[in-house]
Amino acid sequence: MLDQSLLLDPAVVQDPYPFYDELRATAPVWQAGPDDIFAVTSFEPLADAARRIEDFSSVLTAFLYRGDDGVLAKIPADLGEPTLAVADPPVHTAHKQMIFPKFVSKRMALIEDEVTRYANACIERAREKGGFDFMAEIGVTVPIRAIAMLIGFADSNDELLARTAFQLVELT
Repeated sequence: MLDQSLLLDPAVVQDPYPFYDELRATAPVWQAGPDDIFAVTSFEPLADAARRIEDFSSVLTAFLYRGDDGVLAKIPADLGEPTLAVADPPVHTAHKQMIFPKFVSKRMALIEDEVTRYANACIERAREKGGFDFMAEIGVTVPIRAIAMLIGFADSNDELLARTAFQLVELT
């Protein structure tokens, strides 16, 4: 079992990947400190937590810190009314609906040429094959690539993103 003091250890903060790899392998839901501090590091329990807003709220109520003894502790935080990143539905949903359309349309305009080039390359590859599955070659890959670019995944693994997207849709 991993030592709870590792969560905010400077070496782990600097390079968190080995720590979280071990968590996923040994304790996908890990009690990281006193009371109600948990780290959830694998898909199934995270998806479950995301659906259970009454049990796992996004509202920020405390900050974690490491005391002189190395033990995790919480400092209560009162940030006022929750906003987009730290709000639960319906507040989160309302904020997202106000902000995202403007953000997305501006960002899409910036990446439009790159998405068009990618789509044209997919079409050309499909033509060269003679016969192809439209959804596999174009219908899934182009939107996945566009969304990846939109959110900043420049060099993404489109196959992995598509598989993950389909898994998320199955949960809803």
